[in-house]
Amino acid sequence: MKNNRHSVSRHLLRSIKNFFSEEPLWKLFSLAAAVFMWFIVMNIINPTEVKTFQANVALENMSSLTEQGYMVSNLEEIEKYSVSVKVEATRPALDELSESENRNNIRARIDLSKIEINENDEFPKRYSLVVTPSLPSNLYIYNYDISSYYPTVCEVEIDRAASKTVPAEIRTYGTPASGYTAAEPVSDIKEAVVTGPQHKIFSASKVVATVDVTGEKQDINESCTLKVYDEDDTALEGFIVDPGSINVSVEIRKNHTVEIEEPRTVGNLPDYLELLSVEWSPKSINVTSGDENALESINLPVIDLTEIRETTTRIINISDILENAGLEAESSQKNVTVKINVGLKSAERYTIPAETIRITGLGAGLEAEITDDVTVEIGGVEKLNVSSLAPRADLSGLNEGEHSVTLDLALPSGAVMSGEVSVPVSITRVENNSVVTETETEETTTEETESITVATESESTAEPTEEQ
Repeated sequence: MKNNRHSVSRHLLRSIKNFFSEEPLWKLFSLAAAVFMWFIVMNIINPTEVKTFQANVALENMSSLTEQGYMVSNLEEIEKYSVSVKVEATRPALDELSESENRNNIRARIDLSKIEINENDEFPKRYSLVVTPSLPSNLYIYNYDISSYYPTVCEVEIDRAASKTVPAEIRTYGTPASGYTAAEPVSDIKEAVVTGPQHKIFSASKVVATVDVTGEKQDINESCTLKVYDEDDTALEGFIVDPGSINVSVEIRKNHTVEIEEPRTVGNLPDYLELLSVEWSPKSINVTSGDENALESINLPVIDLTEIRETTTRIINISDILENAGLEAESSQKNVTVKINVGLKSAERYTIPAETIRITGLGAGLEAEITDDVTVEIGGVEKLNVSSLAPRADLSGLNEGEHSVTLDLALPSGAVMSGEVSVPVSITRVENNSVVTETETEETTTEETESITVATESESTAEPTEEQ
């Protein structure tokens, strides 16, 4: 019994071996049968369905127009044009076509070479061209059938081509890495030639290249496409730009804080003056540099004290200093204010009587009064005549009320006043009696006139009496 079982097993193994090695026709038959059954299953269990897709319009053979000196002038309208395409296929096939990569490549093609242009026609002119839908070329596993589509034609507007030269701009967007700043972009190209439909070419105002500086730490050098814009900064479509792209460089600079050292002085003040302090602002500024080892501080020009006769404020522009150090700063940080405060070593006190102070700039209908004498300290000269100082108080722009006004003095050469001196001034409004005065004057004039008339009449009457 055991031997019989062993014999059967050997026979079965031999049969299987012979089927796979010695009978290839049976293999082919089996494969064909499997494929046949698959098609039957697919057609019975998975029948075809119809699904609608939206196709983007694609213009072909554009060169056939440009070679003749014509262009499509309604590209923006055509880009919004959509064709509904009904596709018949099995569900798996339609699922594959519905994937975004394939769905976005369904096209409605328009062959521009079919346009027959008559140069005597008026342009721009519209042509109705046939639309031909097509599916992505990479769909070869399944069978597809375009059962219908609508619309079947598309309006294409053609115009003569025209050109103009416009300026080229470069713009950056984004923010460099923390601690870095993008310098102004640079390019050798300053203008470009724009070609477009004749009735639209006037709207082309400039071409713009944009550079992304987001997260950058190193200088940027790249080729950027030029796009056409109008004067309102709106992008325009349907134009050809020559050159189509330009090389742009953007320097990425490291941010630094640079200290401004205390201004140094040379020379001496006049004997009657002493240096109290030197103040400067700002004491540090934010700069950018292409060098990681940039200067940490800068020195201001030396101040010559022999030229100082009073407390003096100077504005020092440090643009050249920064440029020589390879640094760049905002324009608002390129000026440093330096104040040299000086005081008198010895001075004489002078009293200016209130009634000698001349008032100027007082508004109409106002009167002013200075009741207190003013004391000033003046050095640098020997005995002064107070009357020669011509004291003056300018009240321009002041209204009624109590005010404190700076006293102006005509100091002789070499004289220095110890600080500013203020004068207390009281301003009041004057009552307007001009109407009463005019009325009184009018009445007086009338009375005088009447008196003169009576007197004249009396004289006229008396004259004959005398003659008699």
